[in-house]
Amino acid sequence: MKKMVLLQKVIIFIFVFFLSFSSSANEKLYMIKGISAEKKGEYREAIKEYKKVLSENPNFIELYNTIGRLYRYKLKDNQKAIPIYLKGLKIAPYNFSLNRSLMYLYFDQGNLDDGIKHYKILSDIRGEREQYSFTRDALKKKFKGMTQEAVFNFCNEYLAINPTDIILREFLAGIYMEKKDYRYAKQEYKAMIKYGNETGFIYFSIGVCDYYLGLYHDALKSFTKAQELGSYVPQNYFDLIHKKMGKE
Repeated sequence: MKKMVLLQKVIIFIFVFFLSFSSSANEKLYMIKGISAEKKGEYREAIKEYKKVLSENPNFIELYNTIGRLYRYKLKDNQKAIPIYLKGLKIAPYNFSLNRSLMYLYFDQGNLDDGIKHYKILSDIRGEREQYSFTRDALKKKFKGMTQEAVFNFCNEYLAINPTDIILREFLAGIYMEKKDYRYAKQEYKAMIKYGNETGFIYFSIGVCDYYLGLYHDALKSFTKAQELGSYVPQNYFDLIHKKMGKE
């Protein structure tokens, strides 16, 4: 909810900025009507007005993303969102937001080939702070019937393209845990935190790795952090750690 509110504030700021520099009275009028309609939840009317803006100023790239968002999330109409995103990409083929939006739409549809195409484009244009990833559902579909080795190789191949992909790292960490290779599993969980996925489950998993690596003090800290973040940690983990630490 907070992210959606923030997104709306950013969009409105962009629109206001646009209006202040627009030389067309028609554009300003269409924008004002579009923003007003969107605030009222009249999304089809908002789209209608925003498209009028684009007819006057087809280079207003952010507006393609806005219309696509309304189609996708408010009207649940992916089929109308796709051509809007593609139209924007014809004008700005290396726009990060448009490529990312279209990538996630394709992944949600199960269209992995087209989604991966935009995934690769994003690797060439992302800024230092811009992140993106596969979706879990897309990877589950991709990995169905694949050997563990093939999944392992796929994860590493695409992490070389996009090190920020926390979903790939999640799958890779799972493989290391199955192999009981706790040192490398811990590295993946640590990387997930580095790229913004700081959850209780991640700290719990790091705690398990630390326990099996014999790093009992570190394990205790990780389990405590997991609890602070709202994750349940069975008491027996703490009992085992205290028992081990008592023998040191």
